[in-house]
Amino acid sequence: MPTQNRRIAQIAAAIGIVALQLAAACTEPTGAIPFPDDAIEVAPGAPYARWWTMTQSCAGHARPMGQVHFYVVPRLSIDDGATRYAGYWYRDGNRVVLAQPYATDGAVVRHEMLHALLQRGDHQRVDFVDHCGGIVDFGDGLHEERAELLTPPGPSSPVLSPSQFKIELVLAPQPIALTAPDSGWLSATVIVTNPRDEPVWARIEHADNDSIGPTLGVTVDGLSTRVTRTRYSVDTLVAFGPREVKRQVLDIKLDAPLTRWRARALFNADTGSWAPVPVQR
Repeated sequence: MPTQNRRIAQIAAAIGIVALQLAAACTEPTGAIPFPDDAIEVAPGAPYARWWTMTQSCAGHARPMGQVHFYVVPRLSIDDGATRYAGYWYRDGNRVVLAQPYATDGAVVRHEMLHALLQRGDHQRVDFVDHCGGIVDFGDGLHEERAELLTPPGPSSPVLSPSQFKIELVLAPQPIALTAPDSGWLSATVIVTNPRDEPVWARIEHADNDSIGPTLGVTVDGLSTRVTRTRYSVDTLVAFGPREVKRQVLDIKLDAPLTRWRARALFNADTGSWAPVPVQR
């Protein structure tokens, strides 16, 4: 089933920094899109096996990835005449079709993998937020998605600053091989945890005259290349259930000529320390 995406790329050429921001919304169409005539079946790329394992882990379902057939269409989107999609899962034949620019977008690919694992085309929040939030693409890009299973904060719940939350960064694999089996593909995950046994609000600061503020994000830096993936919210307060854990994954292919890579976690105005990315040539 579908994943809609809006990607905003800001390129600061003078200093060689590239920042990528992805906002996504998933909708259920009234009817299935016909299987594209120009879809080309492809063998899963280097990171797909790890992405499949990540999705199995968060979904709590296990199936052989070999049961899924992956296709790419040589265009920017998959259309039904009214809506454009980055990816689409077809129950018939257990097929995943991806628009070419998104064939290596981990969040989009894992979204469709989740459909294939669940064998369902709907978007139940317990699956796409509670279990796999930040691992798969989901949401409208305007709000931090609220968990379905946890007690939400109320008007009198405590309001915490981002620095009061536990922020962790997980890099996988370690070390990362620039050749097989990883081919340089890194998954960097920021994990933000509510430290309290009660629901709380996180105060999200917005820059002056900016209608949205960053929530969870990850930056990977390779000296001459910097990539950031961050979620955004129009809200100034973001809900966390008791001990709730939120995540955001950044998938990036490390360039072989660069030998020094580092990464850090972001949560609104708070940032973690830079951590080296171990690379194996």
